[in-house]
Amino acid sequence: MRAHYGGGWQEFVPTGSLSAGASPYGALDMAGNGWEWTSSAYRPYPYNATDGRENPDAGVERVTRGGGQDSSANQITTTYRGEGLSREPQGGHHNIGFRCAR
Repeated sequence: MRAHYGGGWQEFVPTGSLSAGASPYGALDMAGNGWEWTSSAYRPYPYNATDGRENPDAGVERVTRGGGQDSSANQITTTYRGEGLSREPQGGHHNIGFRCAR
């Protein structure tokens, strides 16, 4: 298996356990198992960095990507943006995490 999806509530698999899903660069867990929170506000396309979507102080719904353990196959793509998951940023959500990057 390359990604964990189509599962139940809180049905996660350990991070790094799906090595068949590694990218050509060795990155793991980029799809499924838990939505990843992004810094961008959920706004319509086309993307415009000056429309306020990158304002970290705006208490608005944020884009989530990658799909979660309870997502369908069409939601675990790089282009699918989760809607309605991060509608209350202060409260969190049962299957949203984040990825540290530098």
